[in-house]
Amino acid sequence: MRRRTVDRILNPCVLLALTCGLSVGLSTIPQAQADNKTSSAQKDVDFGPYMAKLQRQIKRSWFPPRGSESKRVIVVFKLNSEGIPSDVHTTQASGDSKADEAAIDAVKKAAPFDKLPAGSPAVVDIQFTYDYNVFAGGKKAKTDPLEKLKQAEAAGKPQQIIENLVALADDEVEKDKNDEAKTHYKRAIEMLHKNNPLSEDYLAKQLTALGDLYYDIDDYESCQPLYEECLEIRLKNPSSTSEQLGPARRDMAYTLLYLEDGDVEKARALFGEALADAQKSGNHDLAIDVQQGIAHCHWKNGEYAKALPLYKMVLNQKKNSQPDDYVDLGYRSKDVADCLYELKNYRESLPYFRDAQTLLEKAGKNDDDDELADAREKVIELCARLGIPNNPQIAQIDEQKKKETDKAYSWLPYALGGSLLALLVIAISNRKNNTVDIAGRDRKR
Repeated sequence: MRRRTVDRILNPCVLLALTCGLSVGLSTIPQAQADNKTSSAQKDVDFGPYMAKLQRQIKRSWFPPRGSESKRVIVVFKLNSEGIPSDVHTTQASGDSKADEAAIDAVKKAAPFDKLPAGSPAVVDIQFTYDYNVFAGGKKAKTDPLEKLKQAEAAGKPQQIIENLVALADDEVEKDKNDEAKTHYKRAIEMLHKNNPLSEDYLAKQLTALGDLYYDIDDYESCQPLYEECLEIRLKNPSSTSEQLGPARRDMAYTLLYLEDGDVEKARALFGEALADAQKSGNHDLAIDVQQGIAHCHWKNGEYAKALPLYKMVLNQKKNSQPDDYVDLGYRSKDVADCLYELKNYRESLPYFRDAQTLLEKAGKNDDDDELADAREKVIELCARLGIPNNPQIAQIDEQKKKETDKAYSWLPYALGGSLLALLVIAISNRKNNTVDIAGRDRKR
């Protein structure tokens, strides 16, 4: 199965200052003042999902001191494009040095964070406001997500129930408890369908989150209606940005491409629209992901010559942007190798198959992975076909020896040519001399 990169950071307002309140309920209210000089592309960046995840990371690393009094600490720090914080300090202390230290340590221990969304400035200034009551102190100050859900259910408040269902599901995804997360996302979506106290945008995000869980296990039948509804919501909303439409179109396109009876041409059209969205918003990662999808469409139609340059471009881009993602690089190397193989360019395909095998093995994949198993088989087959040792180091040595031999004898054609020319000149000269002698003898007679 050909795979895509799952890029789940929606990048639809550059936030040069973000305020996130950490209270007992840990509510997050992003507020931003965008710089007037910020480009229009940057203003389209949505930091909401990014900040939600960043907040969860900090929450898990936050261990406030024991006490019963209310505290308020404001911590600010700079975050570069790689997700590395710097200059972490308080701008408003609580009066309790241990509480201040706990707030600063929470940021440092949670780092590094994800890379900033595409289109972000090189550095953003983030402000976290910790408003909390430390009940029994320490870890007990943080309420368990499931406990918060039970409290909301006891209070009978639908909006709080939905929000806590989603928070619980998000937490379960972070802990790889995907089956439990599906159950809670489903329940939240059902409640939103019956009576949505929040917004259509909120519903679209939960549809995507649930769809992603099915997509990641190749259950395209289950994720199709979820992605389809999300795309419909985005298309109906006149305020939807290209950063929201692009990922929604991409998700639907990939699903159509991988469904057993999927519509490749419809998928190709959606990929084209998603690419236009990515270019409009300046979302480079989305553009690469979409171009990969377009290459998959060519592949599925047997258009290998069209797919090959796109696959090579995607592979080169990802080598530069994510050199340590061995799984994705392994699959992308396999894409290029498969195309070259189908085009019967066996010698060029072999190093790509070898790269795919090496990268996937380095990532911890085994023969249960279809792509790795196929790469191994192709390496063996091509080595036998081309008469090359099935050992990259030996093959490299043999190739180097061949180059040296070719170079050593590169003068031979010129030498042979020169010798033949010299012999020809001598032959012509001798014949000319013989003709003169005969002529001389004839005159003497």
